[in-house]
Amino acid sequence: MSILKEALVQYIISIELTNNFEMYFWDLTTGFIIKYNFLTKKISNLNLAQELQPLTDFATSFDGNQLYILSAKSNKIWDFFVTSNDGITFTKNSINLKESDDIYQLRTDHLGNVYIFSKSDLLISSNQGTTWQNITPKYHDLISINDIQVSYDNYIYLATTGKGILKYNFQLSDSK
Repeated sequence: MSILKEALVQYIISIELTNNFEMYFWDLTTGFIIKYNFLTKKISNLNLAQELQPLTDFATSFDGNQLYILSAKSNKIWDFFVTSNDGITFTKNSINLKESDDIYQLRTDHLGNVYIFSKSDLLISSNQGTTWQNITPKYHDLISINDIQVSYDNYIYLATTGKGILKYNFQLSDSK
């Protein structure tokens, strides 16, 4: 536990919790994504190959079985990595995002979708990042997208500047 306390005192950029009693966090000082299991108290560094750098953001699937990593390669080309074995192997897909100074972030939902969003873009993938669909809302008074959440009745909600809270008109899946 002392390693975890020591790491938490250092520079941590992002934390993801899973429903498998696990926590992933990105330690800026080491560049590692570290996994901590609350039940076993096991700490492990994920195998982040050099090609995953520079790491932009990461997220886990809702069930905690997949880890998604977004890495900037240039202003327009981004790499999206998926691992389901703690970084032993990765699947990589390149994504063309519009050239901007925006910071891109990852989110996931309980339906298995993955989202990439910035203040001006929103993309969704329903197949773990193999293909992406642009679902950015088009409003002239929309200044920025600040956050995204998917409700348990399967609607996408956006927290925005300029339009307040937006709810998509379509459900991602029928409610159960």
